[in-house]
Amino acid sequence: MKNPVESLRVSGQLNLGHTLCPPNSTGVHDKSYEYLHLPEEPNILNSFLCASKEDVLKAINSFRPGSAGGLDGLTPQHLKDLTSGGNGHAGEILLQDLTALINLMLSGRVHNDILDVLYGANLCALKKKDGGIRPIAVGTTYRRLAAKICCTKHKEVLQNYLQPVQLGFGTQGGCEAAVHALRTFLDRNSREILLKVDVRNAFNSVDRGALLTQIKEKIPNSFGFLWQCYSTPTKLMYKNNLIDSAVGCQQGDPLGPAIFSLAIHPIITRLNSKFNVWYLDDGTLGGDADTVMRDLKYIISEFESIGLHLNLSKFLVRIAGSSLGKKCIAVPPPPGPGRRGRPKKCGVK
Repeated sequence: MKNPVESLRVSGQLNLGHTLCPPNSTGVHDKSYEYLHLPEEPNILNSFLCASKEDVLKAINSFRPGSAGGLDGLTPQHLKDLTSGGNGHAGEILLQDLTALINLMLSGRVHNDILDVLYGANLCALKKKDGGIRPIAVGTTYRRLAAKICCTKHKEVLQNYLQPVQLGFGTQGGCEAAVHALRTFLDRNSREILLKVDVRNAFNSVDRGALLTQIKEKIPNSFGFLWQCYSTPTKLMYKNNLIDSAVGCQQGDPLGPAIFSLAIHPIITRLNSKFNVWYLDDGTLGGDADTVMRDLKYIISEFESIGLHLNLSKFLVRIAGSSLGKKCIAVPPPPGPGRRGRPKKCGVK
């Protein structure tokens, strides 16, 4: 009998690229993950974030109305209703117990037997404009609640670390800031080249070893929690099919943008282009053509080491300050065989 998940992939209903663990001859996903180069596991004596009842209540109320539940079916709205002021003492007791559970999760000491359910997710396949599939993982409300608290606690530290190169996490109006910086560069740097790069299926492809290594170094008091989330394959449920995912951070994880930004930061901060701004997996480089092209080759090479590949078909090139009509500039293809995506010639506007 054909593996139902493989049937979905062949039919095009499910296209996760490298995010699935390779199936073995029986159709069951292989349980040997030696190719994952993880850092040393956390020490149980390490310090960890500690949430207060106020932190938990604020995080509960930050969920948008109608937010879905995970594998256990519990939705954020359930917790909002149960912890509201109208429930009196019972609501207070529940909030106290929720806080104890969240702190257990943040400590990284949850029993291994329940990790599959607690940190697994329902998988939704959303159709992209270009016809591709965007897999969105809806984790349990408890997991997302703990992740929201981590985001709040780490926001200032990560903001200071990631800026000014990265504006996708912790920067209010980060997209608008990037656009204004880009316009200024275009106005003031006549005849220099501008290159927009796109990473293909970035969140679902980034190596978890790279994620956890940066987490351990930059936000160590969340390392235990995220180790339990990402050091072993994640259980994803698509309709009635169970899928193992061993790479990438979940799209739908509130901490996803933060930890993805951490994973690529050591690479993109080594670039020499005069203009170097990234919004999550979209980057823009500007400067003299030779420097930008050297940076591009460096990105291609170094991103491969953490499981990422550039989508050359979405590259855009422009000459700053140019008043010329359309002119074609070819982006050089990456070295090595077997790459998808071809260089695109882009018009100068």
